[in-house]
Amino acid sequence: MKKLHRAPLFGASIIALATLLAACGGGGGGGGGTTPPVGGGTPTPPNATPTPTPVATATPTPGTSGTLSIAGNPLANATVVFTCGCNGDGGKISTDANGNYQIGYTAPSVLGNGTYSPSGHNLMVVGYASTGTQAWTMQFLGNSPATNLNLGSSNSDLAATAASLYIYYAASQLASSDKTFDWFNFNQIATFAQHLRGSSLTSAEAKLLTDITSEQAAGHTLYPGFAPTWDPNKSTASNATIAADVRAVYQGGMSADATLPTPCPAANACTGAPTP
Repeated sequence: MKKLHRAPLFGASIIALATLLAACGGGGGGGGGTTPPVGGGTPTPPNATPTPTPVATATPTPGTSGTLSIAGNPLANATVVFTCGCNGDGGKISTDANGNYQIGYTAPSVLGNGTYSPSGHNLMVVGYASTGTQAWTMQFLGNSPATNLNLGSSNSDLAATAASLYIYYAASQLASSDKTFDWFNFNQIATFAQHLRGSSLTSAEAKLLTDITSEQAAGHTLYPGFAPTWDPNKSTASNATIAADVRAVYQGGMSADATLPTPCPAANACTGAPTP
């Protein structure tokens, strides 16, 4: 509503104006300004409405998390390596007292090559227990947290360890040097891990699960065939029992288990693979 400016009023006119304003409820809040004092003085400016300060929001950054345990016991304060196997290097981090780990872009590389940033890859995640054994799992690290994937559980349960060991070995049969795990569709790996949590296992798969349990309890390494360059201990040998078990599953092929992950035409060329 526009404000109308009138000449100062005097005498009876003042009383009449006051009566009129009282009858109208003080002007009805037209525009929210302060009513000028009677007699035509300078209006008091309205109080300024404070402008809300925008709340700072964190921009999502690539990263993922999980938990490492052996037989349900958290791998506390343990060294963890996450790697795509692409160049023989990996990121080196640690678990907390509850076995939780956080993968991000601030992890130093195992080989001392700055920081390790493997966005858009299938990652092998290996935790090293003080007993000398390991807990394994895999993660797909997308370009944002919304596209991250795990093996049906954020925990390194027995099935996740077995599926990860299988991919580790299978990748070594396809490429030379240190092996990239991007030869396989992560969705297939997750399906295979879920199969290993069921009861329709092949004899080779059942033996692999049993031997993983016993080898972890004995404090033995689980590397199936060779210790990689990203092994932080630099002295860990392979495990002949686990290597034989994984090889048997691999040689059984899809005729024995239709959920077995199969290699893609090339690394990072999997049909139906997750979108980073």
